[in-house]
Amino acid sequence: TQFSDGVHPIDTVVSAAEKYGCDVVAITDHGDRSRKAETSAFVDAIGDARTRHPALTVITGMEWNVPPGKGTEHATILFPSSS
Repeated sequence: TQFSDGVHPIDTVVSAAEKYGCDVVAITDHGDRSRKAETSAFVDAIGDARTRHPALTVITGMEWNVPPGKGTEHATILFPSSS
C-alpha cells in the first residue's frame, strides 16, 4: 500500500479484495528503509478498513527484508487481530 512501496490506500486494497470475493486479506507492508508501515497510522488505517468492511477479515502484517539478500528476500509476518 502507500505505507511502503505501493501507491494505493489500505481501504482501496481491502475494497478490491471484497469486490473480488475474498473472505480474508492481509495487508503486509515493508517495515524498513524509512517506510511508514511501522507507524500507528498504518495500524489505524487497517482498523478503519475493518470497520468499513465487517464481512471481510483484514489481517495486519509486515514484510521484513531477510539478510543477506540485500532486500531481495522477504519474510512475511502476520499479527493476530487486537479486536
